[in-house]
Amino acid sequence: MKKFSVIIPTYNEGDWLQKTVLSVLKQTDYPEFDIVVVSDGGNDDSADFLKKKVFSQVELIELPESVGAPHARNIGAAAATGEYFVFIDSHMIPEPNWLQELAAQLEMPNIGAATLKIPDVNDPENVGVVYALGDFTLNPTWGVPREDISVQLTPLIPGGCCAITREIWEEIGGFDPGLCRWGREDVELSLKIWARGYDLSTSQNSAIAHYFKEDCNFEISWDEVIYNIARIILCFFDDEWRDHFFGEIQIDFAAELDSALKKLSEDSEFLEYQKIQKESLSRDINKYLTEFSEYHSWIT
Repeated sequence: MKKFSVIIPTYNEGDWLQKTVLSVLKQTDYPEFDIVVVSDGGNDDSADFLKKKVFSQVELIELPESVGAPHARNIGAAAATGEYFVFIDSHMIPEPNWLQELAAQLEMPNIGAATLKIPDVNDPENVGVVYALGDFTLNPTWGVPREDISVQLTPLIPGGCCAITREIWEEIGGFDPGLCRWGREDVELSLKIWARGYDLSTSQNSAIAHYFKEDCNFEISWDEVIYNIARIILCFFDDEWRDHFFGEIQIDFAAELDSALKKLSEDSEFLEYQKIQKESLSRDINKYLTEFSEYHSWIT
């Protein structure tokens, strides 16, 4: 059985980081796993319990300043020793067989990344199963499963529970290093995996519960979110869809979009990254939008 590395980025999580780490350690019945916690420049004491090095399975990486979710995940993956990775948020509680179920999916033919059903900690009957694009800003939402089957293909994998093999992670290069600190990074990773010819799957055979916060731990900048959205669209969507998406985004975020497109057009590192992504695509984005058309009813 292959080793899993559970990678947990965290920023000012208070008591929840300890709850998450302890629940993974105590409740997981998978035989071989470790945990990499990346403290993303937070200024509370939530990671202090790990500094005592009581838990031999847990490595703590402390960053001097916050770099944001995609970059913290990349840092965690670089330190991971497992053959399988799973990224989870630092406010989650898994079922005992969660890693077995993720491993079973990763071992299926052509699966590039996998996830599980995700109940709300405070409302267990509220369960997310299928993660999908919800509007022209690439904002993810939860959709209804296609059929009453345990494992099915899904348009997206949420950052809160994203399992991937080391081999595919290294092939795709992880999360886009040019993304700003928060916003649509799970969309970027999902589209990159799918566009390179792999499928994404979700299972109802196990769960990892998520604490859905009312307030974010940090300030969200729409300038940065729109920049991330524009970057993703330019990498993975063809000219026709690009113009369609940007036309809709322009209605509410004209200044932010214009600024983002100007920065991207003048950024030689992005232009090289965009070229590499486009040359690596083996699937047409039109197929993606039609294959999961029932989740994309907002497209007219």
